[in-house]
Amino acid sequence: MKKLRKNDPRRLRLQKYAPLAVTAFAAFTLFTSLFRPFWFDEVLTVSLVKYFSPSGGPVAIYQAYDIPNNHIVFSLILSFWLRFLEWGSEIQPLFLYRIPTAAAALLSIFLLIRLLRRKFGTVSMLLTLSPFCVSASFAVFGTALRGYMTGFLLTILAFLAAEKWMRRNS
Repeated sequence: MKKLRKNDPRRLRLQKYAPLAVTAFAAFTLFTSLFRPFWFDEVLTVSLVKYFSPSGGPVAIYQAYDIPNNHIVFSLILSFWLRFLEWGSEIQPLFLYRIPTAAAALLSIFLLIRLLRRKFGTVSMLLTLSPFCVSASFAVFGTALRGYMTGFLLTILAFLAAEKWMRRNS
C-alpha cells in the first residue's frame, strides 16, 4: 500500500473524519442500548440511590456497600443526577437514568481518540477504536447503571495524568 504524503488531501480527510467516524460509531452503539430494560444489578443501584440514600445523603451510599468498589463513585454521581431529574417531574423516561454512564463512555472515547492518535497515528486509532465502539461489551457497559464506565474513564484520566507527570519530571 502506498504511503500518503503529509499534505495529501486523502490523508488530511482521514485525519479530519476518522475521529468523527469513531465518535459516530460510539454514539450509535450507545443510543441503541439506552432503551433496554434494566437488569437486576441496575435495579439495585437505582433502589439504593433513589430510596435509601436521600435520608442519609452521600454517607449512606458509601455505607450501603459491604465492599468498597467502583460503584460507590458512580452511585454518588447518579444520586445527584436523579435529584436533578426530579426537579422537572416525578416521572421520567428510564433511559434518562443512563445519561451519566453514556456521557462517561463518550468522554472515554474522546480521550482515547486523542491519546491513540498522538501515540500511534490516525489509522491505528481508527482500527483499534472502531471495533471497540461497536462491540456488545461497549454497548452494555457504556449504558449500564453501574460504575463500570466511570471506572474506565477514571482509569484513562489516571493514565493521562501519570503520563503528563512523567513528561514533566523527565
